[in-house]
Amino acid sequence: MNTSDSITVFWYFKNGNVWNANSNIEWVKYRDIEMQIIEEAYQQGKPEVLLD
Repeated sequence: MNTSDSITVFWYFKNGNVWNANSNIEWVKYRDIEMQIIEEAYQQGKPEVLLD
């Protein structure tokens, strides 16, 4: 793949208590290595990935 043709993908998660309507929920970007692991698993069609 030519690097000029590559697409940068960002993965985010919600922090806070999603079950509490009064909770301050914020979208937070995963760290670079975590995004790489998530994207590789997604491209391979894996339904889950373990981040530690």
